[in-house]
Amino acid sequence: MTGLANRRLLQDRFDAWSGAIVGSDSSRDSAEAKSDTEKSGALLFIDLDRFKQANDTLGHTVGDKLLKKVAGRLADVAGSEGTLARIGGDEFVMFLPHCYGAEALGKRLVDALASPFHISGHELLLSASVGISLFPEHGTTLAGLQERADRAMYVAKSQGRNCCVQFSTEVARREEIVQEIARDLSLALSRAQFQLHYQPLVQRDGGLTGFEALVRWNHPLHGLVAPAEFIPQVEKSGLILSLGDWILRQACSTCRTWQMPGQPRVGVAVNVSAPQFDQPNYSERVLRALDETGLDPSLLTLELTEGVLVRDLTRTRTHLAVLRLAGIRIALDDFGTGYSSLSYLTDLPADVIKLDRSFLNRELPESSTVVESIVNLAHRLGLQVVAEGVETDTQRTNVLDLMCDQMQGYYFSKPVAAGEVPRLLEERARTAGRVRELTPA
Repeated sequence: MTGLANRRLLQDRFDAWSGAIVGSDSSRDSAEAKSDTEKSGALLFIDLDRFKQANDTLGHTVGDKLLKKVAGRLADVAGSEGTLARIGGDEFVMFLPHCYGAEALGKRLVDALASPFHISGHELLLSASVGISLFPEHGTTLAGLQERADRAMYVAKSQGRNCCVQFSTEVARREEIVQEIARDLSLALSRAQFQLHYQPLVQRDGGLTGFEALVRWNHPLHGLVAPAEFIPQVEKSGLILSLGDWILRQACSTCRTWQMPGQPRVGVAVNVSAPQFDQPNYSERVLRALDETGLDPSLLTLELTEGVLVRDLTRTRTHLAVLRLAGIRIALDDFGTGYSSLSYLTDLPADVIKLDRSFLNRELPESSTVVESIVNLAHRLGLQVVAEGVETDTQRTNVLDLMCDQMQGYYFSKPVAAGEVPRLLEERARTAGRVRELTPA
């Protein structure tokens, strides 16, 4: 389909190359023997991020067209240096008959997929995680090299995706830690090892409207573990439902303590996973948590990604109707990732759009045009727009120029422990009217 080599051709070419290396080593004429550098190679394992989301939502026809375009971009970068193959749905492998510049090539492959793909009227945003292994240092068979490159690729995913990692003893140790973390997860909730940190949502004038609740795991040996390190394991283990219920109740209970007489009210936003939202009684569980904690429903915002919302539109509309009737606000999180979703703004009841941080990180001219279009449409529909990932003064200025309603990011404050929130609220009076950094003590 993609015009690339398949798994069998990749194996044949590797066998021919490695066989030539062995033949060179056994040659009696040392003058013809290859040097150590000439007997080295590299394998790059390339896995697409977010492809499944687009494929499941838009259909396999669009997914196949996307794979063809991805293959074309990768082939343009790879050139004729080695063998580029597609070995699975969204998995690609490139074997180089040398190890020169393997990491630089991996970064170029990642960069090649950063620009939007335009397919069948949709703007699709992808990224890639790349793992690298070296011959003979990390293995002398294709299967061995692929296994280690695959392990390095998963480390790249845990580091935030859209990057390249080479296998090493450090990578192997990191994997051991990940496996250890996976084993400890089952006891983490019962031992009260999870905690919530809160990142401010900042208005255009610098005032705070609320905080997003972000879970952290205070591991007894490894300290604070970021969500990217353990949430995938939580979802695989099935603990996501119990953890999600705990996060919701904890956030609601904490938010209630922020409400001070005579002071502006402060809300809290909570992320919702697909397994949670898929529960037939999800909306009832949310209302029960509000009733038990005593939080005003209007102070709660539930953040859901587009991929979660469009999985079952009938169920989605049922849940959202109940939740919004109760006064709960709905935010479309990471808006614009995976596929173009402007049509959903008119179909799904929501209150807030959170623009994905990738829009701020891209320096492409069309990026600002896309953001401007989204903001204009959102405002016409009565929705607020939050820009995520604001980290520099330039980004803040751009967000203000594009008329986004709120901002969030390290420029203002990192996520802070619950005990730090009162101090940030006290700072609000001093910062309102002028946007500045809110620095945790």
